[in-house]
Amino acid sequence: MKFPSELEFMECFCAEPVELDGSMGFCRFVKASPDGCVEMDFSFSAISHSFHVRLKSAGLEVACVSSENVSQIEIGRTQRGQGIHVLFDLQGCKSEAELTVEPTLHLSWWSIQI
Repeated sequence: MKFPSELEFMECFCAEPVELDGSMGFCRFVKASPDGCVEMDFSFSAISHSFHVRLKSAGLEVACVSSENVSQIEIGRTQRGQGIHVLFDLQGCKSEAELTVEPTLHLSWWSIQI
């Protein structure tokens, strides 16, 4: 699994991780929208090759998505702004996720059978 360093994540999200576990290669971040109404809580584990995102609105969970078989996490520009792009290596599928953190929070996640 290829992923950015902890420092690169911190620079992208302007925040330190809220949870780290070096033995699992686990890192978790929480990012709130500018108005504080929406929160994106996401994590990944380099050891288990997994990625997990939880969206909350007004403190209530509205969506939770996770997958194993992460092949790569990249930091950069998404179609909507600054964020991360996650690629999954699923047999017979093309699966990706985009998390945008600036200027607003947004999550797109798809799997297409190929």
